[in-house]
Amino acid sequence: MATGVAQAAPTRTRRARVAVRYLVSQQKPNGSLPAFSAVGSTADAVVSMVAARRGAKAIDKALGWLRRKVRNGKVEEVGPQAKVALAVATAGRNPRNFGGANLIKEIQDSELENGRFGEGTAVFNQALALLALQGAGASFTTNSVEWLVDAQCGDGGWQFDEPA
Repeated sequence: MATGVAQAAPTRTRRARVAVRYLVSQQKPNGSLPAFSAVGSTADAVVSMVAARRGAKAIDKALGWLRRKVRNGKVEEVGPQAKVALAVATAGRNPRNFGGANLIKEIQDSELENGRFGEGTAVFNQALALLALQGAGASFTTNSVEWLVDAQCGDGGWQFDEPA
């Protein structure tokens, strides 16, 4: 029989520190954390770092990069707007005044009569828009929620892009 000292599982705090350390190691000098979508992944990283309560300097740097993207008109679709608004609100900043834009109003103004936020907006982005509005304490219509509910598949899930 082998003998040894049993190691305790890492704590949540330790896992959060390791995860944020990895995110920070991936951050570019400009503040972005690019992956599938540089705007979306940078916004996701901000939310993760805030949730972990780690990486204040990296959060500020990422928010600066996102602010420049918004200011330069590079965040004009509902999904990216919602991701940025979520990141900004999660970080305790104001998504109604970020990079010279009111992301919340832009999301609200994109709503069509049927409740969908923007023509051809993916189901996933509809959900993100509702989360962003809720996170900012903003109002949203029953139609926008009903559109998402009606997009649900028969098995209880949702497709990423189009309704069932």
